[in-house]
Formats: sequence, C-alpha cells, structure tokens
Amino acid sequence: MTSLPAADQRRDDGGFVTTEWAVGIATILLPIMVLAGLLPGWAAQHDAAGAAAREAARAAALAIDSGQAEHAGSEAARSLLAGRGIGPHGIVVEIHLPPPVDGQAPREGEVRAQVGITGDPLVVPFLGEFSPPTVSAEHRRRLNPFRSQP
Repeated sequence: MTSLPAADQRRDDGGFVTTEWAVGIATILLPIMVLAGLLPGWAAQHDAAGAAAREAARAAALAIDSGQAEHAGSEAARSLLAGRGIGPHGIVVEIHLPPPVDGQAPREGEVRAQVGITGDPLVVPFLGEFSPPTVSAEHRRRLNPFRSQP
C-alpha cells in the first residue's frame, strides 16, 4: 500500500507552465501567421480580378463580332493582369455574349466577363504548402444599341 505524501512535501512542477505557455502561444500564433501571409496577396488579387473583369467586359463589348469579342476580352484581361505582375498560370477568363441575331453581333444585351485567379502557394517551413483560394470577379456591361455595325 502506498502512502500519500506529507503536506510539507511538494512535487517539483517547475518548467511546466513555461512549456505549456510556449506551446499555447505557438498554437495560436501559427494560424495567424499563415493568415497574415495570405491576406495581402489575396487582397491584391481580388482587386486585380475586378479590374481585369471590367477591362475584359469593356473590350468584348466594343468588338465587332463574337469571335473577336472573346479574344479581345481575354487578351485585355491577361494584359492587365500581366501589368500587375500576375503571371499567365492560374488565370481563367470567360466571356459570355448574347446570342447572335441573323448571323451578326447583337445590338442589345449585355456582355458578362468572369476572371478567376489562383495564386502561388504559401510555403511554411516544417508544415508544407498552403494554397490560397481562387479569387474570382465578374463584370457585366451593356451593349450600345446605337453602335454602328458593318
């Protein structure tokens, strides 16, 4: 049978508080550090995606026919993103046009441009890579019903 320690005897717990405190702070700070590393890039990509969608919709609305509209919108968005330092990988540009009328580009309706950007992964030592979410933006632009057509 074991006896209970006397009241004047104490166990040596020195150092446990410091260890628990360090582990607790690391557990709290590590996700915050990862988030802080991702947020500035996410905000810049969100702004760039919105500007690229506006530019793509504008270029597509000014084009003469459907084939040129899709190409012009895609090139305008990619050019703007390249100017902001976002490389061509991870960029998706979709241009949605109203259906043609009698084989010609429609005079009315709206052009819808969607731009999606997937950023570079964030590398955290000893934990691996964290891929940021895909940032997307959409812009709609009405076609000018009074524009001249060939």
